[in-house]
Amino acid sequence: MTGDFLLIFIVGMGLIFSVQLRKRNDHMVRTLRAERIRLAGEVQRAQVKLARLRGELASTKQAGNKATAEAEQHARLIAEAEQDVFVAEQAEPIRIHVLDRTQIKPDRLWVVTFQKDRPGTDNEFQRQARWADQRHFIISANASQEAEDRVKLRFPGASGFRILAPKALPDMLRLTASKQGDG
Repeated sequence: MTGDFLLIFIVGMGLIFSVQLRKRNDHMVRTLRAERIRLAGEVQRAQVKLARLRGELASTKQAGNKATAEAEQHARLIAEAEQDVFVAEQAEPIRIHVLDRTQIKPDRLWVVTFQKDRPGTDNEFQRQARWADQRHFIISANASQEAEDRVKLRFPGASGFRILAPKALPDMLRLTASKQGDG
């Protein structure tokens, strides 16, 4: 009987050991499955974050390229403006002289441009230190011919003056009787 008892004891212990081993394996499998699910979630969150960061990187690169292009455009505009300023500083100034009636009528305003072709003998402008190639006068008149005639009275062709072309100023500069009374 001792041999039977020993056999039953060994079989019982083997059974208990296999049940314990089975429980332990089941527990490990559940733990590993849970860990795998948790890691899969982390991988998925990491992939979403990576996609978001790639999108941000692309938009940042795009914004950087846009900013670079704008900076280059601004640099070109600044260079052009500096060139224009340099040319303007070197150029002869355009003088506009208002040579008209003391009372401005509600006529259209004209800019009459003229130049001196040949020197006169006793002319007040010959005595000035500098005479610009062209002079511009603002004249109040109903028509270009009237504006031209009024400039010819002051600067006749016999004295070497030549009128180039009267040009009407834009309508926004047209004088009206109501505006004249305001000032």
